[in-house]
Amino acid sequence: QTAEADPPRARIACSFCRVRKLRCDGAHPCRHCERRGMDCVYAPTKHRRKSSDGAGLGGDAGATKDPAKGLTMSKSADASAQAQRNKRHKPSKSTSNGPSGSSLAIESATGPSPTSSETRQSDSSADPSTLSTSRATTATMGVSASSSQPGSDLAMIQNHDAPIPLQPDSVLNDEWWGDLLATLSENRHSSLRMVRHLLTRFVQSNAIFFGLLHAPTLFDVVSSTDGHRRADPALYLSVLAVAACDMHRAKVADEKTGDLRAASEASRRLSLQLASLASRYLQSSTMHEHGLSPATAQAASILALIKPDGSSEQRDLIHLVENTVRRLRLYETITRREPLLQDSEPDSPLYWSRPMTSKSAEAEVKYESIVRLCWTGMSHRFRRLIALPDEELDDENLPEFIQQVRPMAFWQPSLLPEHLPPPFFHSQDLMRRSAHLSRLIVSLAQLDRIKQLEDDGRPAEETMSKVRSTLASLDRLETAFVRHRPQTDAERQSVLGRTLQMFCRLHVWLRLTIWRKYGIWSHPDAETVESSSDSTVSSNCKVSGTVPLPLLSPVFHPTVEFWIGVVREMAEEMQRDFDSHVVDLMGLQSGIGDIDSLLRHTLCALDVADASGRPQTVIPVVDTAVFVLKR
Repeated sequence: QTAEADPPRARIACSFCRVRKLRCDGAHPCRHCERRGMDCVYAPTKHRRKSSDGAGLGGDAGATKDPAKGLTMSKSADASAQAQRNKRHKPSKSTSNGPSGSSLAIESATGPSPTSSETRQSDSSADPSTLSTSRATTATMGVSASSSQPGSDLAMIQNHDAPIPLQPDSVLNDEWWGDLLATLSENRHSSLRMVRHLLTRFVQSNAIFFGLLHAPTLFDVVSSTDGHRRADPALYLSVLAVAACDMHRAKVADEKTGDLRAASEASRRLSLQLASLASRYLQSSTMHEHGLSPATAQAASILALIKPDGSSEQRDLIHLVENTVRRLRLYETITRREPLLQDSEPDSPLYWSRPMTSKSAEAEVKYESIVRLCWTGMSHRFRRLIALPDEELDDENLPEFIQQVRPMAFWQPSLLPEHLPPPFFHSQDLMRRSAHLSRLIVSLAQLDRIKQLEDDGRPAEETMSKVRSTLASLDRLETAFVRHRPQTDAERQSVLGRTLQMFCRLHVWLRLTIWRKYGIWSHPDAETVESSSDSTVSSNCKVSGTVPLPLLSPVFHPTVEFWIGVVREMAEEMQRDFDSHVVDLMGLQSGIGDIDSLLRHTLCALDVADASGRPQTVIPVVDTAVFVLKR
């Protein structure tokens, strides 16, 4: 080499250049980041070159007097540093060569160590706000904990004799954030706008089943300059993957979000790419001793949305969520702090009771997120049963802790005004009724596993008595449904109206399940039908101005009647879509998932006609659906 040759590089590349394997010039910012408009971030162990005449400026500069020997030592140090950096543990392609992330997660969730048991006992007796704060801190550390292990850059500059604390690795968080923005677009500002759009899409499309995340906290990653440093990579990547799946769909039903079959090619490709990154970060978290945290469970729950319904991958992720709740004993925090309110009618003061507040609004958000995390596993199961009503609840590992967990409520009760409108209390009552319905489903599933059979193969009388008790509870829930039933199209499209529709469809699924397994079907009593008919007739009279006429005889429960109307609307909407496609050459909005759902609802409508013995009301709806399906 000549004297004019470039000297050996003694600088470390920035985070973006290291990921993309680019030659970094070491500037602030480097030329690659400057051209892309990105933040140029260097690792905390960046070695700066010493000038040749810098002897006496520091201990290392004057330690070597032989220039050749100093150059050799510099090369050796750089090679050692580079080798140590390559050992840094982070999600990469090599991670996917081992077992799947969900299986590893469940293994770590089911085998707590004595140390984690002691920690769990101390956490279970702590204040809810303190518990949530510690878990949130652990969630940030869970993804980056491996950066503090021996052999990493952080370990090189620390004292090896002292225990290395688990600290958030800003380098790792900068890397995932830079990778995400580079994946979405070459322009940083365009990528940030797309992230905000996808987060907004997720919050709006998943308000019914998966209001699992507090929206203002979720948007903190793009509303503040360093929000991504405090964020959990697996959680945000999962959210963006689900939102990207529905990005090009104009209207998505609440029970059909995250359906890769209905996504466009571009949406599917981006969603799978983001989901793959989320799986790697999730696997990295669950492999570590401190990886299980509420944020990890939230990420697993969101990621399960884009897995095929009923698949082993989705089931493993749901079990990871519930095993995390069990291992960390999060449900005990709720049951100790807040007693379970019983269902009440509007004439009771309990109906108009306000939610319990905490010391601060931040503590309320963390506490409510734990409550919703306890319910999210059942939300996944109910979402599948609503979309596929002819299937059964075949999962044996149902969360027994929801029997004592209060239903979901307002995020920050301390911020509510002093005087609240009646619709607020109606929504709280609907959440209590929905929780009651969920507990009935869990109880029936447990009864089905332990039911005793007579000699002739029929269920024992004790089992049948419990089934009749469950059916009587369903009949009592009809009154609440009539009270909250929407009367206008605007009410039906609101969050409360859509929630009530999901409540109705799950209610009918439970009635059909009881009829299929035990051959029992209850008919409406006069009081329920009278209140239902009064509400329906009065609403129709307001529109048409006619005089109400009494019904001749009760036919169906209000929920079953409403469910039949939902099936009729599904068939008519698909027929209009097909007509627009043929006449106006419009693109089809109905996908394979919509066709499959209508077919399953049609089969269930035949079961309703058979169970009730009143086919004259159901058969016209079935004929319409069959005609549409033939097209």
